[in-house]
Amino acid sequence: MAGSAGSLESLKKFFVGMPADSGAAFVIIQHLAPAHKSMLAEILAQHTRMPVCEAREGMAVEENSVYVIPPNQYLGIRDGALYLAGPVTEHGIRLPIDFFFRSVAEDRQERAICILFSGAGSDGTLGIRAVRGAGGLTIAQDATAQFADMPRSAVATGMVDLVLRPDQMPKAVTEYLRQPYIRGGEPPAVVQAEGAHDGVSAILDTVLAQTGSDFRCYKRSTILRRINRRMGLHGIPDLPQYNRLLRQKADEIVQLHRDLLVNVTAFFRDAEAFDKLRHDAIAPLVRAKQTGEQARVWVPGCSSGEEAYSIAMLLREELETAQKHCDLQIFATDIDDEALQIARTGIYPESIVTDVGMDRLSRFFARKDGGVSGHRIAPRFGRFCGAELN
Repeated sequence: MAGSAGSLESLKKFFVGMPADSGAAFVIIQHLAPAHKSMLAEILAQHTRMPVCEAREGMAVEENSVYVIPPNQYLGIRDGALYLAGPVTEHGIRLPIDFFFRSVAEDRQERAICILFSGAGSDGTLGIRAVRGAGGLTIAQDATAQFADMPRSAVATGMVDLVLRPDQMPKAVTEYLRQPYIRGGEPPAVVQAEGAHDGVSAILDTVLAQTGSDFRCYKRSTILRRINRRMGLHGIPDLPQYNRLLRQKADEIVQLHRDLLVNVTAFFRDAEAFDKLRHDAIAPLVRAKQTGEQARVWVPGCSSGEEAYSIAMLLREELETAQKHCDLQIFATDIDDEALQIARTGIYPESIVTDVGMDRLSRFFARKDGGVSGHRIAPRFGRFCGAELN
């Protein structure tokens, strides 16, 4: 759980209502002044019966306990133990929330629950996407946030499960923790014999009828996890009952469809793969082109556009290295209309600097004006690439 400006009161309200025996561990990430001792642990200890302490290197995370990030550090989790890294800045920008959320997504997978409270900026947005992609639960504070930029930026991704007041969050968390999906017990949905028209197949038939997307050939274990996650959010114990909910609530079809698509991406995600792509595909393509020729690239399953724009950057860099001027057309497609809208807009949070780097940020992006702070794909870059996202 994390926040920045204005989040202290929200944290107090949360812990006042959070039972001390939920079985969960709570790690709090805040933007703290580097040169000042934090009193956050002492303050929160007055609002919960759980033990509260400042995190230390190698500290094992125990249930029904609260851990607070120390000043001038990044905090992560690996194999159930906390580790410190820092002080870390990305070209002067501190992003401790993204750092922790990404680490907890990798370490805890579907058992991760992240909550984003009041704060300025967009730290936490990329981490929220990572947790949702790993199958975890994502929650953001509603309009009661004193500074709404941080939760608003996360909600805009479409990856936030619940938008609540701080005093509503404990009930949502405790109900979710009771579900077999999160407790590690036997899942309520059982995969039956191959080809059997079981409850999972019935749900996939409903999704197909309502959205036109056919997930029946997806890996059944992945489908099962995603369905059980949605069942856990609603406290539904069996597949037939969940299928009835799908038929009654159009929005739940949309949410399950989004979960099944797993639209989680980032600029230059998997750096090793992008290095290989550049060396084995993009560089030879550029070498084969003469100045004035056209090059076309198709990016299927582009999600919210990061991969398409990453490939566009690599193409432009290779063309500049080769001192060639070619007309580029990049076609990017996806079946998720909401993700495509983000791609078409080309606006991304401040924290993309972690993945993009300052040099590319200054060359290929422009500062977004108004509203939540962020970066927009520079118009001159878009014209050069001729990007078409459909």
